[in-house]
Amino acid sequence: MREEELKFSVNDEFVLPELAALAPDGGEVVRADARRLSATYYDSADLRLARSGVTLRRRTGEDGPPWHLKLPTGTTNVREELAAVGAAGQPPRELARLVTGWLRTARLVSVVSLRTTRDVWEVYDRAGEMLVELVDDTVAARKGRESLDDGFRELEVERKATGDVAAKVMRRAATLLTEAGATGGGFVPKAIRALGPQALEPPDITAPGTLPHRPTGGEVVTHALRHTVARMIDYDVRVWRAEPDAVHQMRVRCRRLRSDLRVFARLVDPDFATPIIEHVRWLGGVLGEPRDAEVLHARLHRTAGADPLAPWTSTRSPCWTPTWPSESGGRCTRWPRRWTPAVTPRPSRRSWMRPGIPCSPHGRGIPPPERCRAAWPKPGATSRPPPS
Repeated sequence: MREEELKFSVNDEFVLPELAALAPDGGEVVRADARRLSATYYDSADLRLARSGVTLRRRTGEDGPPWHLKLPTGTTNVREELAAVGAAGQPPRELARLVTGWLRTARLVSVVSLRTTRDVWEVYDRAGEMLVELVDDTVAARKGRESLDDGFRELEVERKATGDVAAKVMRRAATLLTEAGATGGGFVPKAIRALGPQALEPPDITAPGTLPHRPTGGEVVTHALRHTVARMIDYDVRVWRAEPDAVHQMRVRCRRLRSDLRVFARLVDPDFATPIIEHVRWLGGVLGEPRDAEVLHARLHRTAGADPLAPWTSTRSPCWTPTWPSESGGRCTRWPRRWTPAVTPRPSRRSWMRPGIPCSPHGRGIPPPERCRAAWPKPGATSRPPPS
C-alpha cells in the first residue's frame, strides 16, 4: 500500500485553524477519538535502515496489524507500507527478510521507542468516503530507559483516497496549516527526528547521484557500480515479494555488475573485483532455475490459452517461493561482509588514469563464496556455488 503524507512542525503554543474549510461540497470534517500510541523502532546499531529511508516498527494503540515496514519510493512524501502480525520483540520474518539488502550482516535491534498522544480529524466527501486524515501528535521519545528529549509536536496530513478531490484537499490543508504558522516543506519521520543527527547521515551504500559534465575515470566507475548495487538491493526486495519479473531483473543486475567490473578492470584492483565477480556469478546461477521455471510457466500459459480444450486456471501461484536463510535475531549470518566496497572500489595500483576513487575502509578480505550461500534464496539442491 502506498502512503502519501505531509508533515508539519509546530510548537506547543500552536493553535489549529478552523478545519471545516477542508471539506469539499457536501462533505464534512469529523473529529475522531483521541489515540494513545506506543511504537518501538528496529534498526541496526549504526542505523542503516534509517539512513536509507527505511522504517521498521511495531506500534500498538490502533486497529490493524502492529508491525509496519515502510520503504522509500523515490518520491519524498510517498512510501510503500507493508503490515504484518506478530508478537513484540522479534520482527516478523516476512518483513525482516525484506531489509536484508540494507542490513547485510547487521543485527536488528530496538533503537528508539515513541509514545504519542494523537488527536484526529477526518475529512469526508458527500458519499461518506474518507479523503484525508489530519492528526496532531505530541511525541515523547525514549531509548532504553533514557528519555531522549522533552518531546516534540507534529502535524500530519495523510491521503486516504485516490482522485483529484483528495489531492485538492491535501493541498488545501497544507496551505491552511502553513498560513496558521506551521512549518512544512521537509519530510522527516518521527523516529529519525527522535534519533537525531546520526539518523540523518548519508547511507553506507551511497546513492548513484549524477555525473559531472567532465567526469574522471574514477567518477565513472564509482557511478556505474553504485547504480548497479542500488538496483540489486531494490530487486532483492522484489524477489522476496515474488513480484513479476523480479527474478529476471535481479539476474540482469548480476550480469551488469560483472560486466562493469570487467569493463573497468584496468581501473579497479583485481584483488577487490575478482571475488565479487565470482560471488555474483554464483548468485545469477542460483536465480537461474526459478527464472527458467517462470519462462516455462509463461510459455505453458500461452499454449494452454490457445487451446479451447485445455482451459488455463486464472489463479496463478508463484513458480518459486524464496526461502529464508539461517538467521539470528533477524540477521543473515552468512551475508557477504565485503559487499559494501563495491560501492566505493579501491583503485588499481596499475591504473594509469589515476581516477581518484575513494579508498575502501573495509580492508582487502573478500569472503569465499560459501560465506554467502545461505544469504540468498535457494530453489533446490541442484544449485551449486562456484568453486572456491
